Amino acid sequence: NKAAAANETLLRGAQIPYIALSIYDAAGHSWDKMYVSFDQAATSNEDSKEDALKSINPDLNFYSLSANNVKLSIDTRPYSAATIIPLGFTTTYAQQYVIKTANVVLPENGALYLHDKMMNKYVLLQDGTEYSFTVTTDKASQGENRFELTGAPAQAQQTAITFKTTMEPNPATSQVNISFTATENANTTVRIINVTGATVITKELGTQQAGAVTITLNELNAGIYMVEVTSGNNKSIQQLIKE
Repeated sequence: NKAAAANETLLRGAQIPYIALSIYDAAGHSWDKMYVSFDQAATSNEDSKEDALKSINPDLNFYSLSANNVKLSIDTRPYSAATIIPLGFTTTYAQQYVIKTANVVLPENGALYLHDKMMNKYVLLQDGTEYSFTVTTDKASQGENRFELTGAPAQAQQTAITFKTTMEPNPATSQVNISFTATENANTTVRIINVTGATVITKELGTQQAGAVTITLNELNAGIYMVEVTSGNNKSIQQLIKE
């Protein structure tokens, strides 16, 4: 937020413990940054005395959404284990990015997780945490419904128990082995998707509760792919590097 002159609202003497979340590309170039701070006296709605509106960039934007759906670059709100902060990420460049965290300050016994809803992953945020992800032509790989911050990993634990997948080796050269376990029999499909969002390999595994499949990669060019395993209503997406 900008003002014509400094004032007590704009510039403060006290050090505010903001959690910094930065976006870098695979080459280490910085693209955007946002901040989150927890204060029990604050609100989840946008507050001009506590928050800063997001200034929109032409190529890439990373921000949070207040409870009243305002885009913020500095977001101050109360903390609880049930905290959920929607994040927005938009870019005109389909490529690999990294979210890095710094200065992670939380209430006593508190925790904060980055939830990648597309990849069905929860990452505990600590100082120096890095999370790599890829944006493709698939609309679900960016926008305001891919990432969120949450204080409770209960859903992550439940997801892990309900549907678990493993993939090795990764990076891979000639083949990759994928195994999965669910709580019930369901129609299961494995897809390998390239960075443009196109499906390059599909394996229909039929109705299974647990199983494994080996996929030959010789016909694929070296690069980054997404491996999607679908079992009924459950879905797991992991990044695969083909060497």
